[in-house]
Amino acid sequence: MARHGTRTALLTLALLALGALFATDARAASVQPVVIAGAANVACSDLDDTYAAEGTTWQELKFDSKDLPSVGASTTLGTAYLSVTITRTGTDTWSWTSTKGIDAVLVKSGASGHNLYVYDPDPPEALSDTGLVVVGQNGTSHLSFCYDINLDVTKTAVPTFTRDWAWTIEKTGDKAGTAGTPYVLSAGQSWLVNYAVKLDAVASESAFAVRGAIEIANPAAVPATIVSIADEITGSVTKSVTVSSCYPKGDPKSPVALPAQLAAGQTLVCDYATTFATKPSGTLTNTATVTSTGVPGGTGQATFAFTAPTTTTDECVEVTDDRAAGDPWAVCAGDADKTIEYAIDVGRALEKTCGPETYRNVASSRTTGSGAGDETDDSGSDDHVVYVTVDCESQGGDGCTLSQGYWKTHSKYGPAPTDSRWNLVQPAGADTAFFATGKSWYEILWLPPKGGNAYLVLAHQWAAAKLNVLTGASTTPAVDTALADAAALLQQYGTGNAVPAPNVVPTDVRARMLSLASTLEQYNTGAIGPGHCSEDASSKTKAVKASSSTEPKGKGRITICHKGRTITIARAAWAAHRRHGDVEGACTGASAKGKKADAAAKKPETAGQGRGNGKAPDETPAPVATDDGTGKGKGAENGNGGNGKGKGSRS
Repeated sequence: MARHGTRTALLTLALLALGALFATDARAASVQPVVIAGAANVACSDLDDTYAAEGTTWQELKFDSKDLPSVGASTTLGTAYLSVTITRTGTDTWSWTSTKGIDAVLVKSGASGHNLYVYDPDPPEALSDTGLVVVGQNGTSHLSFCYDINLDVTKTAVPTFTRDWAWTIEKTGDKAGTAGTPYVLSAGQSWLVNYAVKLDAVASESAFAVRGAIEIANPAAVPATIVSIADEITGSVTKSVTVSSCYPKGDPKSPVALPAQLAAGQTLVCDYATTFATKPSGTLTNTATVTSTGVPGGTGQATFAFTAPTTTTDECVEVTDDRAAGDPWAVCAGDADKTIEYAIDVGRALEKTCGPETYRNVASSRTTGSGAGDETDDSGSDDHVVYVTVDCESQGGDGCTLSQGYWKTHSKYGPAPTDSRWNLVQPAGADTAFFATGKSWYEILWLPPKGGNAYLVLAHQWAAAKLNVLTGASTTPAVDTALADAAALLQQYGTGNAVPAPNVVPTDVRARMLSLASTLEQYNTGAIGPGHCSEDASSKTKAVKASSSTEPKGKGRITICHKGRTITIARAAWAAHRRHGDVEGACTGASAKGKKADAAAKKPETAGQGRGNGKAPDETPAPVATDDGTGKGKGAENGNGGNGKGKGSRS
């Protein structure tokens, strides 16, 4: 504000002369005081003609002697327009703060006159100061705060932008083969392929904008005329903003053009909006400056930053596999782990019972609409191909053999998926008595040959060879002889309802048993005979008691109801789903689409089709794949990294 130009030279000289008489070397932190001599009290209205802007009348807030606090204490006084707090920092030293701009402060010292601290025009109105003192040593009489009533300008700034996620999908498997070198299976063999589907999401951002409203209130008792409004954004970018429309507060349908008169006590609202070609960085400041007459104008500020998007699209995808049973998986951009791991029993999923086959399965992703904005149909897929041939004796082939490790892990007791061809062992499959040992075939296979027990070494290879023959593998004369001779020895020494101890078998018989076991092992592993079938790592899994049943442990995944479907998601993604109305737990009621898939997983003919969770490392006990397909989480884990999180093996 410009000083009034009518100050007379005489008044100037008088003030300077008096100042020389009474001045001290004390000064405030921001301005040096002007000394006004004399015992008479001076009011703010006596000074505005000299120190205030032309046409401005100063108001006054006065702290009388009774209002002055003791040293170290504070006092607050106020009006409807502002509030001021003073603090006595020394015997006659003061600091202050105000809720509105102060133009000047008078500090009166009895008969010694006033120290006048002027903050208008340079520096502009102040909101605080320290180190104000009195003239002379006569103590403080009172403090007066001079101010003019300005228009009260406030504003808002609301940033908006859109974040869209683009997804990629990549599927891999731990087995593939080629058309020329396929994996060889026997008819009905269980053979797991472990799959990993890796999702990745990349965000793109657009539509950067800010909008808000400027409110101009007139707290004065006289009307004001608003001449113009300047609105500017500063920070990493500088941009002038044009006000779009103004209207009386509460009446947006009554537009007002500038210049506009604003009556005492009224408020004018002006809207604005602007866009940015690229995303500004950091915090921006939006300042509105109002120029007016009648009542001085004012400024209002608001800060904003483009941090969280106001619209998010394609934040989550639903993932399916055309060969895997169960509900789809859900993966969101915020998931730390976006890889889905699962296994499919390809041996049982083959369409052909004999001959070559190319087993192809496709993993697909599709956006699910979990974001706040309109979703796009952002979908993708990737496949994995496994080359297999089923060697069938009935089709002119010789079949192929499986190791004793395969047969002992693939009974109805698991831990690998059940091979129903165990039922060819009569009369009770895996529970059939093994000669007169008091043990079943299953129990014999899991008994370790401690102390070099030749009976058990032979029993393991003979049982596997018999199963291979029962399932269609061709033999050789040497194998036929070994099978017959081994059966005779196993029957001769497998008596008394017990497995013979190593020292019970004579040395020459023990040597014969080990020789026969060697021949049968060569047959079972493909060194002689028709050749060996391809096996997965589940043949090496350690034993699980036949009566045991364990659930795979989860790896940070939860079940939720998403748009009427029961799905599993990473726990880290739950916050995003909850924001968009999903509910934790399985769906209930008629809209629960996922129940059909759950029910299917429980049918006896689809053993072990439920989802598996967690990872079963190599050479650790794996969950039993029960033969009745009881619910979710009972899919077999095969010990080669397990089925991971996601679906269990498909039977």
